[in-house]
Amino acid sequence: MLSLAEAKRQLNVDTSDSDTLIQDLIYVAQRQVEDYCNLDLTAATWDLFLSDFPSYYIELPRSPVASITHVKYYDSSNVEQTWDASNYYYSIYENPTKVFYSDSASVPTLYEDRFEKISVRFVTGYTSPDAVPTPLKQAVAMALTDLYHVRGNSPREKFSNWHALVYPYRVFHSTTENMT
Repeated sequence: MLSLAEAKRQLNVDTSDSDTLIQDLIYVAQRQVEDYCNLDLTAATWDLFLSDFPSYYIELPRSPVASITHVKYYDSSNVEQTWDASNYYYSIYENPTKVFYSDSASVPTLYEDRFEKISVRFVTGYTSPDAVPTPLKQAVAMALTDLYHVRGNSPREKFSNWHALVYPYRVFHSTTENMT
């Protein structure tokens, strides 16, 4: 998402001596922002495993959701089945994304002696680097700067400037998640 050239401009570095370190720190800074916000800036494929179908919908733990590849489950005979896409729907504009069951769908009977009975594979991330909101890009650059200049533990405030930039993009999955 953040290129090496952009990162070097951000850090005022004009030699190639630290390129490997900077590339590693780009990755770490991006992960910090992604994990804090529960979202992916670049394409990622995830598998969510469930022990049962929830009552009304399945909530996906990462955003923005680009697509759902499949919903699979183990039927009462312990045979893996793919649940037809006509049995569920979702909106890519809702955060967190919820997979709702169609009114005409009946939830399949699952095999009892298996813990991970259901798997949902989904793809997240922005469609291109240009689609990533500017505050999120700037937050990665700020986190990168912090990582580059402070190469060890340091006393920190609970929130830094990049936290303030990305807070509006943060996806909460429960009403108490933001109360720490």
